[in-house]
Amino acid sequence: TFFVMYLAGIQLNIISLSGLTLGIGLLVDNAIVVLENINRHKTGKRSLFDAASMGTKEISLAVTASTFTTISVFLPLVFLGGFEGAFFRDQALTLSISLLASLLVALMILPVLVLKFKGDSPDRHTASTVFTRAMDRALGTYEAMLGYSLKNPLPVVGCFLLAAVLAILAFLYIPKELIPSTEEQKLRFRVTLPGNTALFSSRHAAVSLSEQLQGTGSTNDILVLGGYTDETNLNRLAGEGLNRFVMEVPVSSPDHARRVRERMATIMQNRPDWNVEPLSALPLFENLLGQSPAPVVVQIVGLERGYSAGQAENLRESLLAMNENWGLDLHHGEQVDTYHLNFYPNRLLYYELTERQVIDYLESTARGNLLTEWTHDDDSIEIRMFSRTGHGFSPDELVISNRGRSIPLSELARVERVAEPEQLERVNQTPVLSYLSGITLADWSWNRHQIRGAMDRFSAESGLDIMVSGTAIQIESLLSDMARLLMISLILIYIILAIQYENLKYPLIILFSVPFAWIGSMLILWMFGVGLNILSFMGILILTGIAVNDAILKVDFMRRYYEQTGQVKEAIHRAGRHRFRPVVMTTMTTILGLLPMVVPIGDGYEFRQALALALMGGMITSTALTLFLIPMVFGWVHNEQPKTAQVNP
Repeated sequence: TFFVMYLAGIQLNIISLSGLTLGIGLLVDNAIVVLENINRHKTGKRSLFDAASMGTKEISLAVTASTFTTISVFLPLVFLGGFEGAFFRDQALTLSISLLASLLVALMILPVLVLKFKGDSPDRHTASTVFTRAMDRALGTYEAMLGYSLKNPLPVVGCFLLAAVLAILAFLYIPKELIPSTEEQKLRFRVTLPGNTALFSSRHAAVSLSEQLQGTGSTNDILVLGGYTDETNLNRLAGEGLNRFVMEVPVSSPDHARRVRERMATIMQNRPDWNVEPLSALPLFENLLGQSPAPVVVQIVGLERGYSAGQAENLRESLLAMNENWGLDLHHGEQVDTYHLNFYPNRLLYYELTERQVIDYLESTARGNLLTEWTHDDDSIEIRMFSRTGHGFSPDELVISNRGRSIPLSELARVERVAEPEQLERVNQTPVLSYLSGITLADWSWNRHQIRGAMDRFSAESGLDIMVSGTAIQIESLLSDMARLLMISLILIYIILAIQYENLKYPLIILFSVPFAWIGSMLILWMFGVGLNILSFMGILILTGIAVNDAILKVDFMRRYYEQTGQVKEAIHRAGRHRFRPVVMTTMTTILGLLPMVVPIGDGYEFRQALALALMGGMITSTALTLFLIPMVFGWVHNEQPKTAQVNP
């Protein structure tokens, strides 16, 4: 695997190594199946060479099919663009390469090793181990339960249908998110002061706020970032400003995080002119996936901002009529105090002044005259000269000197003090007003058609366009993309199985195990309180290719025995006896290989835990399905009618 990674230019990083970690439990599956089949043929007078040859040839089709079906689920990732495609591409490639290598080892190297290490003492018999005796007892219990299930199928079918209903309910109620929720180690807040606040005042406010938060038990490691950074992407610039700063407060426990939030809320109650926005604790994913301030953000597009703001009230009333919590709040509601000057043209002519002269004078009074710039390394600092040192500024009191005359500004223009938005948004050069809605992820999941209908009616009545964005929309898009990927994966698996078996019936029986694998994933995610996100969806996608492996082993054996003897019941019982051990062992090795990924150790364990849990739950239910329901379906398909034997067993 490392050799092919080197040739393909795949780097060793967290993503590619996670693919190798996932493959730990899968790599030995092919070897287990081949070795078990060789041991099954080591009976009677058959030599070890014949057993190795016959056992490998007999199972080669099944292990090849199972390997390629597992790999086929990663092929649709080529069509998945954006962050998800880039994130999982290296993982898919490394896992696919390692699985192909394991197939090569199982079919070509393992039989040789069997002859090498067992050929020296073919008659040596060792005492059965504790594991072997336990497997023998489990096999006896399974054969008894399988016989009962074949005679009484209703209880078995009822159990699986009940599990399916519970899985559907779990899917509806488990939390849905873009990335897994992580254990809080730090809290991030963006604090926005009034629009005219200078950088020096913002710094003073940040220091004061940090001192108050330290009373909650936080250390001096509170990080404050204010002003502007060197990064020039639009998402970053939209959240920066001289009057804004971001605080990162380290927390040691959930109780500590709660105290920090309560203290921040208390402080903000005393400063109603400040705005505090909680931020994600994972700035990496915040930058890659985009920053969404609310689950549902409504953007009203119109040429006149005043008209758009007035019509937004109608939309707010429509949403509140449907749900009292679905209000709309203006996203960028911060305002700055500005002065509007309405010049008197006749008076400007009388005093022999132009508008440009008056504006230049006002700028020099407010900002000072630019004399030069002092450059030090990469910093450029303007040097300005002010005519007055006072901090106050009132245009009504300004007097302009022109040709020996002192002219009050009020004589030249009508001065109005007006509050203007601090930040203006545009889409394709068209003004936009963004509103944060009270619609939650659950509200959008259950009522999105009703909400979109209300927005469509508003757009038709007002003539304004509406764009909807936010985390809820991203999750909806993710669900849609993953559903398409699952369908493509199922089609590819069916094509591979149909080509190998030259039959359209057996691939359908094998694919019957996939939905029941998803049942286990939903149930275990609900039991552990893990939501549906990118990582858990990736586990379900991988599970689609893994779940069919055990079914392939069972169906392949039953198919071959039935074609040779025409006895359906005997084919089912023999498949249960000879395929029980490899099916259980491959499932155990896969689950044990995933078990370390579930242990809550290390930073960011929630990411690998979500993926591993989805795989483990699906493996348990798919194995149960393979052992009981697949043999029943095989019997129903053939109607238990004896078939004329083609080859004597």
